[in-house]
Amino acid sequence: MSELTGKIEALLFVASSPVSENELKEALNVSKRKIRNALYDLKFLLQDEAHGIFLRKLAGGWVLETKPELADLVGNFRNTAKIKRISLTKQALETLTVIAYKQPISRRNVETIRGVDSSSPIKRLLWLGLIRISDRGKNRAAIYATTKKFLDVFGLSSLENLPTIDEIEIEIEDDTENNETGEEDET
Repeated sequence: MSELTGKIEALLFVASSPVSENELKEALNVSKRKIRNALYDLKFLLQDEAHGIFLRKLAGGWVLETKPELADLVGNFRNTAKIKRISLTKQALETLTVIAYKQPISRRNVETIRGVDSSSPIKRLLWLGLIRISDRGKNRAAIYATTKKFLDVFGLSSLENLPTIDEIEIEIEDDTENNETGEEDET
């Protein structure tokens, strides 16, 4: 492993979100070509089955992640699976789905599709950082789109990786006691 590859590995290890090639270029003061070559060297190195992590391109950047076959082991260790878990109500998940597939979209259009008021779930999604105001429409109405955090949370490298409607299988418990403004679970 080259010194540059080791430096990139260290930066990705401490990063809390995907790191872009430009960000690595700036931090390490080397060409983008050298960054890209070192990333692919690291990706190849971590493919060895002896490693418990792998390098993944995600949300416009690069992250180190636990290999899927070790997910249960890691998830049960010190309750790491429960740390910073995002909890969404059925209404918030429906709203997020509409925004993800129809973006950019106004609240009024979200409500037309859902058939109910979506103010509260939109506020929650904004607060969680899963959506953002991408523009203003007529009468200064907010136009919503998903964020890089949305891609990161759902493990997508880009919106093109959203599953088709036919590929989606979701089991949602009908939790009528849960309201639209539930808080983030950080146990």
